[in-house]
Amino acid sequence: GSVQVAQGRTSVSAMTCCSNPFKIEVMWPGEIATSNWFPPLVYLIFSGILAIVFVAFQILHIIDNSHLGGFYAIFLTHWALVLQTITMVLLFISTAWGYTKLPDGPSQGQAPLFV
Repeated sequence: GSVQVAQGRTSVSAMTCCSNPFKIEVMWPGEIATSNWFPPLVYLIFSGILAIVFVAFQILHIIDNSHLGGFYAIFLTHWALVLQTITMVLLFISTAWGYTKLPDGPSQGQAPLFV
């Protein structure tokens, strides 16, 4: 963008037509792999435990509903559990990835696509 100063007034014009709305302009490891309440390693362990619990619930749910056969996916609640499980696993993966990049400082590389 450019800044123009004329007669004591400031106007800012920004080029919005060509900007990338999906570009992540944060230091993503610090945003993804840290918490206000936990140290980074504890947060990593916490998200790993949650991912394991969700995967275990998903497996038990599929076993418990095995009588449905190929019709497991006709229930919206089953889809919700599957999507929540995928989300928790991706949260753990991105937290672990960010945790490995935390000590690198400002040169933290490009954020993963699913972040």
